[in-house]
Amino acid sequence: MRVLCIDGHDLDRKALGRMLEGAGFTVDETREAKMGQTMIDTRDYDLVLMELRLPDMDGMTALREIRAKGGAKGRIPVLVVTSETGSKIAEQFQAAGGDAVLNKPFKMEALFEAISLTLAEANKERVVLL
Repeated sequence: MRVLCIDGHDLDRKALGRMLEGAGFTVDETREAKMGQTMIDTRDYDLVLMELRLPDMDGMTALREIRAKGGAKGRIPVLVVTSETGSKIAEQFQAAGGDAVLNKPFKMEALFEAISLTLAEANKERVVLL
């Protein structure tokens, strides 16, 4: 499974990448939303993990740009991993087309549970009954 991690906090991004790689994921990382957009355009990802506070663009705008891609690229499941808290953030993110929010700090088990639930929910929407 290939995951893109977009996080402007270098230590957080590296730690997240190590956790995911340790569990067998293939991880690409970037600190900027624009580079993340380019990576999504050029590679196939199963999941995007993204912080809301990025150095070049806020996460809500980045998410809207991902969704505007349309097709499979625009439907990539996006899990926000953020230190911002509150139900308002989660509501805004979901209104922008996000799939789930995981608040920092978190335990590794919580990360993998959030990933599992996010992917299960995304795959449920992709099931086509004939």
